[in-house]
Amino acid sequence: MITGDAMPATGPGGRVARWALMVEKPVVNGHSEPVPLELLGTFDGTYEDALNHLRGLVLEYRPRMPMRAKRVRRYRTSDGWLLVGEGGFGQSYPYRFAVHELEWDSGPL
Repeated sequence: MITGDAMPATGPGGRVARWALMVEKPVVNGHSEPVPLELLGTFDGTYEDALNHLRGLVLEYRPRMPMRAKRVRRYRTSDGWLLVGEGGFGQSYPYRFAVHELEWDSGPL
């Protein structure tokens, strides 16, 4: 569940934690998109549940580049997914999706 409530307690093993669901966008012509790293949301739960939630976001994600993709491939990685759009002239546009555990936060929960 995506939430802004207090973070649940953590513990060893299949622990519950707060996860950031992120996408890293490609650099195009020496410039990244307006925000090269985008927070898609947060998720409170186990790592496996956070990955499952991220998978749904990856399946719905529509990359801005390339504008007219000749081909799009989705790869499973050790911590998420890699979406690669193939544009004209053999250009590739990789989008990396991953979950990151919140370890510390200076602000109030």
